[in-house]
Amino acid sequence: MKYSYAALALSAVAFAAPAPSVVEDCDETVPAVQHPAVQHPAYQAPPVALPSPIPSNDANCPKVECPAGGDKKAANFPIKFTSTFSIVATPDQVVNSTNVPTGGLEGAVGYYDFGLNSDLNLICYNITLVGVTGAYQSPADTATHIHQSALGRSGPPRIAFPNPTIVEGSNIRQSVGCLSGPFVTGIEAADNVTDTGSASGFTIAAIEANPSAFNADVHTADAVPGAVRGQFGAPLSY
Repeated sequence: MKYSYAALALSAVAFAAPAPSVVEDCDETVPAVQHPAVQHPAYQAPPVALPSPIPSNDANCPKVECPAGGDKKAANFPIKFTSTFSIVATPDQVVNSTNVPTGGLEGAVGYYDFGLNSDLNLICYNITLVGVTGAYQSPADTATHIHQSALGRSGPPRIAFPNPTIVEGSNIRQSVGCLSGPFVTGIEAADNVTDTGSASGFTIAAIEANPSAFNADVHTADAVPGAVRGQFGAPLSY
């Protein structure tokens, strides 16, 4: 039997060609593989050792042995106070340089809270003035002071504090902070040379030794001798 070359070629192609694959239509969506959720343990902060509070040493200084109006204690505060004082300053305690009562500034009152550390020669203060009017006026560096003088007597300033600033929209003035020696007042002693602060021998320990010999006051143009004044060691009314 004879075959043509063309027929043999077609047969070879037909033999060699693979059978066509059948593709079926499939609209089914292949579901996504679901992995189980991994549960991570909650973060636990390492324990922190808190500092122990500064213990009170009230037991070492019963109230009756502390200076009148003061309270010797170690408060839970970054600075240990060797004594604290709260003073109410009023107009009726103000006297002039010749010890004559002036009446101060009617209606005004001052609240002076002090924390002292005589070991560091340091004083912290929280001063609130209510109803004090007029610009500050004093020959000292500021017009807010601690003076060394007994009740009803005048005496030199020993500490000059920053003047309290007005609280907006009120009749209140406030000042808070701490000062440490040497203290400078800007007022010269009787020798017209020595400042009445630390240069005259004053230290914070002097207040603790005899609180009633010191007072706090403030001076303004409306009451130059003093608007209010309060004695250390006086009975409190707040």
